[in-house]
Amino acid sequence: MADFLERQRTLDSYWRAVILFGKNVASYKFALAKSLIELSAEGQSFVKLEELAIPFSKHIVEHLRSAPKQATSSSSRFLEACRKSSVGEINADELTSQTVSLGFNNVIDAFHIVNRAEIPVRFFLDERGSGNAGIRLTDELFRLREQIQFGNLPLEVEARWRLGTGIAVEDHAMQSAAFQGGASCIKDSAAFSFDEPQHLQTSPLNRGWYIIRSPEVWTRISC
Repeated sequence: MADFLERQRTLDSYWRAVILFGKNVASYKFALAKSLIELSAEGQSFVKLEELAIPFSKHIVEHLRSAPKQATSSSSRFLEACRKSSVGEINADELTSQTVSLGFNNVIDAFHIVNRAEIPVRFFLDERGSGNAGIRLTDELFRLREQIQFGNLPLEVEARWRLGTGIAVEDHAMQSAAFQGGASCIKDSAAFSFDEPQHLQTSPLNRGWYIIRSPEVWTRISC
């Protein structure tokens, strides 16, 4: 991870470090990343937790349909609420309320932590302690939107999320966008999966290249 950031200290490199190397005990980081990408398009810096909860929970619900295991813990009240939403047992307002109460307990604090340290760039500020609880999107996130690589970032997040939950990345656009430009250097298969490590394996291909094996697809990545 250090070598990855030493090569290029850019906004997109710091973003990719979060997505690729941040600690994975649940998939909430990916849902938050996708939500940040979507909400930044609106150009509004302050986002209430109720507003953040809508895309955040939507992405979790969508992924639960194809990968029931989205965390290392055996139980989660928030994930259970998402499962209930997917089968119509609770409505959208109830899911939003449960997400605000349960969904952000750790992910907002942990998002910028990579290798047990906070990266020097923040894509949002935690303002949950204010009277109008929420997060504030930073200038760095809005500048990230202006970079050429930004169009690839949603695909990279989705590909990384799928690999982390053992779902094959078969979409060619997603494969080509994810991990291009030396974006990823993953050599520890256990870091990828919320399930048993053998579900995702790495093997050396050539010097500077590794391949990641999901149950149905091989993806070549540069490092």
